[in-house]
Amino acid sequence: MKSIYVYLLVVFLSGSEVFAQKMRPIGKGDTLPTIALKQVINYTDSTVYLNAFKGKAILIDFWATWCGPCVKAIPNLQRLQRKYGQDLQVITISTDKKDIVQSFFSKIGGDKLLTATGDNNEWQQLFPHRFIPHEIWIDKDGKVKGVSDELAVTDDNIEKLIRGESLNFVASDTAQLKSRSLKQEDKPIDYNVMSLLEAKNLGGIESFSAFCHYIPGKRNAVIVGPKYINGYPLKDRRFYAWNVSPVVLYKTAFGYEDTGEMYSSGRVIFEINDQEKKAIFTRNMTATDSNLVSYSILLPKNTETPLYRKVQSDLQKYFGVRGVFEWRKVSVFSLEIRDKSKLTTTGGKETIEATPLYYIAINSPLESLVQKLSFYNENFGAIIEPKRKIIVGGAGMNIRADIDLKTDLRNIEEVNRQLKIYGLVLKQRTKEIKMLVLKDN
Repeated sequence: MKSIYVYLLVVFLSGSEVFAQKMRPIGKGDTLPTIALKQVINYTDSTVYLNAFKGKAILIDFWATWCGPCVKAIPNLQRLQRKYGQDLQVITISTDKKDIVQSFFSKIGGDKLLTATGDNNEWQQLFPHRFIPHEIWIDKDGKVKGVSDELAVTDDNIEKLIRGESLNFVASDTAQLKSRSLKQEDKPIDYNVMSLLEAKNLGGIESFSAFCHYIPGKRNAVIVGPKYINGYPLKDRRFYAWNVSPVVLYKTAFGYEDTGEMYSSGRVIFEINDQEKKAIFTRNMTATDSNLVSYSILLPKNTETPLYRKVQSDLQKYFGVRGVFEWRKVSVFSLEIRDKSKLTTTGGKETIEATPLYYIAINSPLESLVQKLSFYNENFGAIIEPKRKIIVGGAGMNIRADIDLKTDLRNIEEVNRQLKIYGLVLKQRTKEIKMLVLKDN
């Protein structure tokens, strides 16, 4: 039998991908069996059974230190444990080694959440999942109330869990969908939409492009590739996404054509006159928002049209919004050197550790700090004025230094307080930079 090799470059939006062996999984309404949490930290015992928290509701969070959305969610979990600790126990499970997780909590400060580390395969098998963060909701009777992503972890849902009420999130597995075709003279595509989106059954189709609405049960993701299906070369011809906001599709289509990566959320200007449409483009959507869309395209063989140029054309037709790159004068935070003498390094190998909650670098150029500050502020913060924060570098960004910032990197005031130690400052200025402008057709 011929082997099938599929190579994917995956850009995850609100989560990262993991794999777990499926073995007797349980779901909503099932009672949690007696299984130990192993290699536990931030608790009195290293092995813990959930009956230790009898009478409390339990929220289990699967995560990893390398997962940006997971790290971003940690402060909220810490806050909820403090606020509802009398009736709630937050438990996090990470596949990272014990010493890595301990180091992580020592760097971010705040409450140290009860965390099982390393090999906890039984829990992975009980609740198999592909993406993290992954949340399991267990009521005071030890029954599973639901499964969700991190966006459902709100005060309202925690209070409902404690009271034993139904939770306010969707966890459907399947849906019957119809697609809108932008190919083949606008005739409907007579194939299963999910197969087209996931490229698992092209059914002899040589080219197509299609949109469909929100797909329940699918985690939002943009997938660039694959390069091959059944040995059939698809390089520079294939792109698909599911459950993403319209602006994410634009950032991907224009960003990959321009720089080879998704464009920053903070560097998009919205000049859309239709206020209802503009609201859909600019608001922060939940993982189950009805305005999320899925899209899939396969270009014909030997096409002369670049893939992302065709995606841009499809987006313009479907949404009635065009995108252009323009140089605009905008408010930015510029990283600038105030006292060069305070920039020192011990030398040696360049190392960088960074999450939204800390930045630790040894012998690294200041440009690396600019890149991390830019990434976390422009992609995890507000995307429109006046709260938008764009980070750029000033002169001397090639200078190497040892930098240790232990704070939320999206808190400019606190970051500046710590940067002062190194003779640095994020100074608000007006500069002309390249922006992606979304306009009415």
